[in-house]
Parts: sequence; C-alpha cells; structure tokens
Amino acid sequence: MRLDGATYTPDSAHTQLQRVRATRSAYAGRATDARHDLGYLEKQAERMEELLVKLQGEQTEFRAQVVGLNRQIDAIGRNDRLLELLEKRNKTIAECSRYEAVSLDQITARLDQIKGKQEAALDLFASEERATDYEEEARQQLASEELSDLAPLAQPLASNR
Repeated sequence: MRLDGATYTPDSAHTQLQRVRATRSAYAGRATDARHDLGYLEKQAERMEELLVKLQGEQTEFRAQVVGLNRQIDAIGRNDRLLELLEKRNKTIAECSRYEAVSLDQITARLDQIKGKQEAALDLFASEERATDYEEEARQQLASEELSDLAPLAQPLASNR
C-alpha cells in the first residue's frame, strides 16, 4: 500500500495506525485537560473580578472614611481655635467689667474717662513742677525786706566806727 509517497506493509500500516490513534488519543486527552483547565481558569477569573470589585468598593469606602476623618480633624482644629477666641473674649469682658462696662460704647467711654483722669493727674504733676514755690519766694522776699530794713540801721553803726 502506498500513501503520500511511502509504501506500507500491512504490519507497518497497522503500526502506523496505532501510532496515529495513540497520538490522537493523547491530543484528545490534552484537549480535555485543557478544557477542564480553561473552565477552572474562567472560574478563577470570575472570582478575581468579584474580588477586584469588592476591593475597589472597599478602597472607595476607605477613601470616603479618610475624607470624613480629615473633616473631623479640621472641625476639631476649628473648635479649638474658636474655644481659644471665646476664652480670650471672656477674659477681655471680665477685664472690662472691672471698669463697670457692658457694651463696647460703654467700654470706650469708660476708657476715655480713665484716660482723661490720668491726663489731668499728669498735667497737675507737671504744673506743680513748673509752678513757683510761693513759700520759698515769700521767704526770700521777707529776707530781702529784712536786709533793706536793717540797712538804714547799719549805716549809723558803720559811721560810728
């Protein structure tokens, strides 16, 4: 028998047939294994896609939580600054209440009144320093009058010597 330019005897044809059948059977087994592996890989791909979707959702939730936490941290910082301002305000109000003030206009008026008293006191001290010491001037005047009164008396005494 002849096939594709090769001559076969019945035994060699039978051997060749068994080899072809074994090859086909091996490839059929490999194809079955490949289909099984393909099914397994497809299931893995589905699981991976589900896991990816789940992880992406968790990541989105995590990012939202981080943004929320950052907002809370910012709010806490703002509250701290607000508390500091309110404490300063209350301290200022307490300090101003010593001057019997309730409103800003009253504070301003009271401060102007205090400043006026202080300026008057300072002017008084300055004028006292510049003022003539009348007692000392009177003493000097009396002393000079006494000397002038004694001068006519001193002349006859000087001429008697």
